[in-house]
Amino acid sequence: MRILKEIQLKLNNKDKIIFFGIPDNQQEMDEMHKLRYKVYSERNYIDKNCFKDEKEKDEYDENKSYHFIAKIDDRIIGTARLITDHYLPTEKDCFKFNEPKKLKKVPRENRAEISRLIVDKYDNDKNIYIFRVILLCSAL
Repeated sequence: MRILKEIQLKLNNKDKIIFFGIPDNQQEMDEMHKLRYKVYSERNYIDKNCFKDEKEKDEYDENKSYHFIAKIDDRIIGTARLITDHYLPTEKDCFKFNEPKKLKKVPRENRAEISRLIVDKYDNDKNIYIFRVILLCSAL
């Protein structure tokens, strides 16, 4: 992992460090995709049968996005990705809306979309969910 930021905190009365950064090897990418699968399948956001290898990934993961992870104790507990495709998924696949005039002024190559923002529980500590915002802010 290429570390971009670290935050020290107490979890379960122990000093811990959350490392935020970019996965830099295949093992971390696989672990990230497996975490996405785990969280999405637990919440029934995806059909488990569509991911035989238990790794949630799609067309945007290959050469169209940047990935970010958060680790505690060498375990990935959070992920996010920044999609930079010409037409973003919300524009192409999700919503039909009239593009605001201000947004039309932003060139396509300067647009991006955040997706797959996922944070898993750390040792059943529900307080870790507050780090969704920290993950997003720290990764960018």
